Amino acid sequence: MKNIRVYILGHDHYNTYGIIRSLGEKGIKSNVAIIGTSMKDSFVLRSKYIYKKGAFPTKEESISFLISEASVCETNILICCSDDAEELVMTYSDLLKKLFILPVCDSIDDQKSYMSKSFITKLAEEIGFSVPMTWKVENRKIPDSVMFPCITKPEISTLGRKSDIVKCLNRVELENIVYDKNRCSNFTIQQYISFEKEISILGVVLNDGTVVFSGCIDKIRTCMIGTSSFACMVDNSIIGDYKKKLEKLLSLTAYKGLFSAEFLLKDKVLYFLEINFRNDGNTYVSTKSGINLPYLYVQSYLSQKKIDIPTPKLPCYFMLEIEDFMSNVILGKVSLTEWRHNFLQSDCCLVYNKFDKKPFLKKLYTFIVSIIKRKLKR
Repeated sequence: MKNIRVYILGHDHYNTYGIIRSLGEKGIKSNVAIIGTSMKDSFVLRSKYIYKKGAFPTKEESISFLISEASVCETNILICCSDDAEELVMTYSDLLKKLFILPVCDSIDDQKSYMSKSFITKLAEEIGFSVPMTWKVENRKIPDSVMFPCITKPEISTLGRKSDIVKCLNRVELENIVYDKNRCSNFTIQQYISFEKEISILGVVLNDGTVVFSGCIDKIRTCMIGTSSFACMVDNSIIGDYKKKLEKLLSLTAYKGLFSAEFLLKDKVLYFLEINFRNDGNTYVSTKSGINLPYLYVQSYLSQKKIDIPTPKLPCYFMLEIEDFMSNVILGKVSLTEWRHNFLQSDCCLVYNKFDKKPFLKKLYTFIVSIIKRKLKR
């Protein structure tokens, strides 16, 4: 049996905490590097499931921490919890690959290609996915063939912001986004689908190439940061034969690690949007349903034996509790009675956990303080 150390690179975000908690509940304490905050301000680093930890204002300092802590006597597995953490690993791959098992494709050049939205959607279309009509904008040059309504997305997620994702009804609105020099210069423009459901599927590619799917996230409610705040994990049969197509896409990339893929459902047609070659923020929901994706990934490096994949208990409801309350109850979109019912209906929360309360208490304290400060400024 090998000795394994797990290292987690990400932001002070429930995405990062979901991995820490999933592994911690299996008795694995992680070494965690948090980018862009301090030890004092981090809620993630309050978790009892951490072995060694560090919070760093710069990305370079987080890489130095990982390298200094890596043990040459053990197998070190590095897990990324954001797009820029993934990009950081690619930037320093020559140093890191000597010490860590990295969540990348066959080569770093391949990985960079797969992070391009236009590249991956073209590959998905060739495999047989239904894909919204897509156009590429380079150096702010808009193709004449763009149809409306459409939606803009940064060609590479790490080179843009969520605010660059905008629905445009006509060419004037599109030009206002693309020609804005405060935004990224390269976009993917996609046909806007007036969808009935947003669906994402979570999974992991194990050491031997086996693809494991946990279930699909069916969004019920979103919050101010644009993510699911009350939702349900359902059986992945909802995506039909797309499951096999996803397996083919992943095999072509030779990727190993945690991933998620996003779709839109309209008139019984499922449209492929993108695949994220990193941990998804909702991974802990898989763990709660009975398929602990991070643990399965680590386990696949521990033993040569084929891993038994458990059957999830679905549906599994979950809530991003503080954000959902702030975005929907405080703003009057949902009544307190309905929210309380949804909270009690949830099988898990993405931050609150009765066995590891300190991260939630820290995050709640931070929210309360920020509200008081805002009121005092008025």
